[in-house]
Amino acid sequence: VSAEDIITPHKEKILDSFDISEKLRMVVDCGSGAGSVITPSLLADAGVNAACINCTPAGVFARPSEPLEANLPYIHDFVLKRGANSAIVHDGDADRFMGFDEKGRYISGDHLMMLFAEFLGAKHVVTTVDASMAIEETAEVRRTPVGDSYVSEELLSWGDFGGEASGAWIFPEMSLCPDGIYAAGLFCSIASEHKISELVDKMPSYPILRSSYPCGNAKEVLTAMGAENPTDGLRITEDDGWCLIRASGTEPKVRITAEGKTTASAEKMREKGLTMLKAAGKTLSRG
Repeated sequence: VSAEDIITPHKEKILDSFDISEKLRMVVDCGSGAGSVITPSLLADAGVNAACINCTPAGVFARPSEPLEANLPYIHDFVLKRGANSAIVHDGDADRFMGFDEKGRYISGDHLMMLFAEFLGAKHVVTTVDASMAIEETAEVRRTPVGDSYVSEELLSWGDFGGEASGAWIFPEMSLCPDGIYAAGLFCSIASEHKISELVDKMPSYPILRSSYPCGNAKEVLTAMGAENPTDGLRITEDDGWCLIRASGTEPKVRITAEGKTTASAEKMREKGLTMLKAAGKTLSRG
């Protein structure tokens, strides 16, 4: 069996696509996962001064795999102590990327989506039904059910860029698979020219409320509410906000996500979703 080098061509494509400054100082956390074999060497090839955390493949993740803020409490101080321009974090298989700014602040997935769309010049963005409405102020948007495979499918026929706020970013010019390494390269090129915090602070940001409610027959209730697929959910949109009501795919619960231009409007949308949920539950219980 012959071995084929697939890492070098991928790194070369990324380095050809972006201008990354040799003066850049970065923090990188690969969680001891697959990204450990490519992201640190990509930055080294670009001449970046990178401080690596959990960048040795170990067969066991050094932290919980998902690149959530709650799983990365040490990154803030590490960025500040290093005087880094920003930080890169991956999940276990590095198809996802999330980042921190030079102040050590975690950047939300919705803001990363807007950041990438702006710097790619993407006018048509594909994202999921649970992403912030703020992205619609950056580009024309088409929404899919939750799941990066749905985003990829839509990108086959429409869109310049797509992703999920969970950190799965898809660049059609590269491939139709989420690519956390390519996203890291793009992020570094942006950080080479700008303070990430200044860019993020200028972006629209709206209150998002996420709640879960126990429901033993969640899928039946969502079907009664008119959802074609209970785990994809039902989205209600109004001028000042929206809510998404979904059956959990892993627990006997219904999840409601609500966003509004103000906290009051987000709360109003959540209450509207909860009222609909209770009404559907009562209808089912009456048989």
